Amino acid sequence: MLLIKNGNIVLPTKITKTDILIDGGKISKIKPIININNIPTIDADGAFILPAGIDPHIHLNLPTANGLSADDFESGSHAALAGGTTTFIDFITPEKGQSLETAFKLRKDEVKNCACDYAFHMSIIEWRDSIPQEMESCVKNYGITSFKTYLAYKKYIGIDFDELEKVMKAAKALNVMVTIHSELGDTIDALRAEAITNKQTDLVFHPKTRPDYTEYQAVEKVIELVNKTNCKTYIVHVSTAESLNKITIAQKSGLPIFAETCPQYFTFEESVYEKPRNKALGFMMSPPIRSEENRKGIEKGIVNGFVSTIGTDHCPFTLSQKQKATSFAEVANGAGGIQHRLSLFYSRFVKTKKLSINTMVKLTSTNPSHFFRLPYKGKIAEAYDADLIIWKETSVKIKDQNMYSKGDIDIYADEPMFGKADIVIKGGQIVYRDGKLADNLPMGKYLYRK
Repeated sequence: MLLIKNGNIVLPTKITKTDILIDGGKISKIKPIININNIPTIDADGAFILPAGIDPHIHLNLPTANGLSADDFESGSHAALAGGTTTFIDFITPEKGQSLETAFKLRKDEVKNCACDYAFHMSIIEWRDSIPQEMESCVKNYGITSFKTYLAYKKYIGIDFDELEKVMKAAKALNVMVTIHSELGDTIDALRAEAITNKQTDLVFHPKTRPDYTEYQAVEKVIELVNKTNCKTYIVHVSTAESLNKITIAQKSGLPIFAETCPQYFTFEESVYEKPRNKALGFMMSPPIRSEENRKGIEKGIVNGFVSTIGTDHCPFTLSQKQKATSFAEVANGAGGIQHRLSLFYSRFVKTKKLSINTMVKLTSTNPSHFFRLPYKGKIAEAYDADLIIWKETSVKIKDQNMYSKGDIDIYADEPMFGKADIVIKGGQIVYRDGKLADNLPMGKYLYRK
């Protein structure tokens, strides 16, 4: 058992000073005053108590041409816990011709020493007649309720719009979500090839070969398919203001389409690619960091309620992995962020009074739980999992913190931040306190979704 006293718990529409009793890994009682002797007790001393974060978009142990991404499930989950996130959703990406069932089993076997609860989005990288039945098996047998598709990376895992329509129809029949990396893959491939031919290989050509329109025109076509299929659709890592504008208009018309964005797209603008090479390499990701106009547009969309979730697309690499490339087109794409997500959001939106801490909880915990059907997660309520944060309002300097990611490039290292997870509780156990992880962390569990 564990008792938390004198906390201000953050609920969907209000903040209430109350005590919380935890028993058996669950929230067993929430009352203004709970007095029980001789059990471990935390005095929150008026601090905010939040439901722990849920990151709907990360990539651990990701195989690439430059080797595996830097974080495995152990280091990635440790970074997550230190930032107040206790649950995340990663991806399964089958090989060409491989069944979804086989891909699931192989990916599940890769999960070693994961200290967070976790789930998977299943990627559909090609269409074959058996895919609807395979998707149904994933839903019924493995509790997968979301399927990822890529419109970019056409040579490897990307599909075309005709195939996407088939996936969406199959998902609609199963009442599950399709998530989409929405960029015009063929156009990007042509622009990249042209740049290489013209010996335009510097990092500044990364955003130039993935211009804004390659995202928002893809989003426009996706919206047409949502209108046609009525499939619940979730656009990952939205990076342009025009994409968000189109999604917002579609939402207002009643279409079931939702937008995720990530801290990098409301924090940085594209001049980062003009930094010294070793600094600029950290920002090599897809979609790329965009213009200041786009950054402001994403920020405005969040404030106006048009973004549904904040993920990270956490996929760090080491500097040595990124340095191997001789051209922008060869650089390992990805950056870390899971340890900073909540602090970044709080600093940019709550501290500045643009949004309430209730909205922060909605975007970083409650909505991910709702969209992806994560049982007993995402809010503070009796019978829910005791995954909680005691939040400290204080300035945060990354250089003074223990960093748990194996990626040695931190794109947020120079960003001023305010607010952090002071104590993190997962399943009723304190897993992070006083700036360090607990010894003998409990292992996370796979979340079967319905």
